[in-house]
Amino acid sequence: MRKFIFKLILEEAIAFEERAYRYYRNALERSTMEESFDLLKKLSAEKLKHRMRLEEVQNNSELSSFDASDTNRTLLSNHDSEDIESICEEWPNISGSESRKKILQRALGRELCAQRFYRNMMNRAWPKRASCVFEALYREESNHVQWVRNELMKVSSC
Repeated sequence: MRKFIFKLILEEAIAFEERAYRYYRNALERSTMEESFDLLKKLSAEKLKHRMRLEEVQNNSELSSFDASDTNRTLLSNHDSEDIESICEEWPNISGSESRKKILQRALGRELCAQRFYRNMMNRAWPKRASCVFEALYREESNHVQWVRNELMKVSSC
């Protein structure tokens, strides 16, 4: 059962990163986003990198011997279930008339969600390799949050 939950969490995290990638690629096509082009390009590349890391953990042989029953750490809490539900949500479609600020505000909300998810997952009873990947992804999502906040400050000051 625990191995199944772990695989499900990895699948949802991979899907989240793919949806984020598509959101940023769609945002790149909007003329309102010209001034944020470099940030969006960087974020879309980061999302691809995250997906590849998660797929590597998913395909790692370490997973086949995973047994969390001998650890004191909790596999999942109710709070984690909320985080999993939040990363399962679709990223919104971008309409042609949406402002740069609105697109960035949505991105910030989803980056904060990913940051919280990876922070909670890094402290769970996963194989060591997975915990290290979750920790690295948490740190990177923290950077993304800061990047988007900085970009939003530029928009707000105009």
